[in-house]
Amino acid sequence: MSAPRFVVLVVAVSALSACGQSAPIAARSDHAALVFYNDHVEEGSVAQQLEALQALADDLVVKSSVNGALVGAAMGCGLAVVSTGNVSKCATSAAVGAAGGAIAGRAAGQQSVKRRIALVSEPEVSRGLRTTARQLETLRTDLPKTLRAQENRLNDLMMQRASGEISQAEHDRGVAKVKAERAALAEALSLSEADMRRAARNLQTAAKRGQSGLDWHIRTANQLADDVASQRSSISLL
Repeated sequence: MSAPRFVVLVVAVSALSACGQSAPIAARSDHAALVFYNDHVEEGSVAQQLEALQALADDLVVKSSVNGALVGAAMGCGLAVVSTGNVSKCATSAAVGAAGGAIAGRAAGQQSVKRRIALVSEPEVSRGLRTTARQLETLRTDLPKTLRAQENRLNDLMMQRASGEISQAEHDRGVAKVKAERAALAEALSLSEADMRRAARNLQTAAKRGQSGLDWHIRTANQLADDVASQRSSISLL
């Protein structure tokens, strides 16, 4: 590799690192098998399920973030050097890549070359959405059981107080504990819902910038957010 090429490629890699872009950019064919992976779903306590759901929602935000502009700029720059050996054209190619999320260059200084880059990895997002849906389905089954158990605890506290088995202070502490548990459940669901809606907005941004095939992903992310909101609404904060 000649010195000009080496310098430009180092600059491109440094630019990517400086901007904190660690998520890979992948075309549909790169990881198509990932859609069929049977990712683990947490089946422990509701608190553990909610923690897993939040982690999946966080991951969806990362996977749905648009990375193509920066990668397009760096790779457009690199291709300009490989094709023409002219470092002075790097900035122009980078600008083209940043504006359109594409690689642009010239082969032997004559042939124009363009290749689209996926702004988000569709297979990775699909995988994340499906795993999140499965985790939510498990939670949908177990959350009502937890709420019923809390209701039973509240009823027991009321009966024990009425019969004089416990003091008013003990009764109030028991009720306060149930309230705190429910508030924590509601907060966790609210955070997951917010992340899923953010993922949907990220995907809409990618679609507006030209990436096709994301309609199902956008609808699914919004539906998951609606489902989480529904679970949240089932929790009475007393």
